[in-house]
Amino acid sequence: MVFKINLIKIPERIPAEGFNIPVLAGFKVFNKIPFIAFAKNNFNPKLILYDDYLEVRVFWKKIKIFYFDINFINVLFTFGTRNLIICSKGKVMCYSCNLWKIENLKEVLSFFDKKKVRLSSKANNILKN
Repeated sequence: MVFKINLIKIPERIPAEGFNIPVLAGFKVFNKIPFIAFAKNNFNPKLILYDDYLEVRVFWKKIKIFYFDINFINVLFTFGTRNLIICSKGKVMCYSCNLWKIENLKEVLSFFDKKKVRLSSKANNILKN
């Protein structure tokens, strides 16, 4: 199976309807062990960036997360994946999504960095290299 994920360029000003990030799959994962998924969505995962918050979807449930509520952003690479992990303050579960392309992952990490969201050391290394 071949997946077509286009390269993205996040605009400086996010439109009111948000900016959709192409996602191959979305997961709910445990904060401490992000390689173990609690729930998975390959059907219609979503990651939409807005000016003050983001929206994710795992299965049918949309979740709104304000940037100030994000504890940190992490990354996880496994065979064929480039996963962005969004960990909210005080939550046991995190949202993880496979962005597939390293260029898209770097673009999203750069966006979060500009929003002053804390990046893990691994995420920072990906962004800087």
